[in-house]
Parts: sequence; C-alpha cells; structure tokens
Amino acid sequence: MIVANTAPPIYIDLGNDEPGMTLQYRDIERGYIVWRDYTVGGKVVTSPVDIDELPHGRYRLLDTELH
Repeated sequence: MIVANTAPPIYIDLGNDEPGMTLQYRDIERGYIVWRDYTVGGKVVTSPVDIDELPHGRYRLLDTELH
C-alpha cells in the first residue's frame, strides 16, 4: 500500500504493478465496500498510472486476467 503525499491522502495498492492492469477505486454502496473500475472520458484507466492526477480516495490495480 502506498500513500501519496497529498491532502487528503491517496491510498493505492499497486499489486504486481504491471502494464495494463485495471485501476479501481473503492466506493461504498448500501454500507458495503464495492470496487469499481476507474474511468476517464468513458475509458477504463490502466497502468501505468500517474498517482498525482488521481482525486483523493482508495485505489487498487487489478490484473485484467483475474478481473
């Protein structure tokens, strides 16, 4: 887990951190944690990711083969 030096902070689990991994963000739905694909302009963001461009929150990189 990496915490970017931002205020508020960004938390990101890089997993294997290999190119093409899907970036997901943590959301809360009806009291449950739900991981959703992070999109920009309608397209799913994949690694490599510029952490400085992300809004605050919790993220993870997920291997697309497992997704």
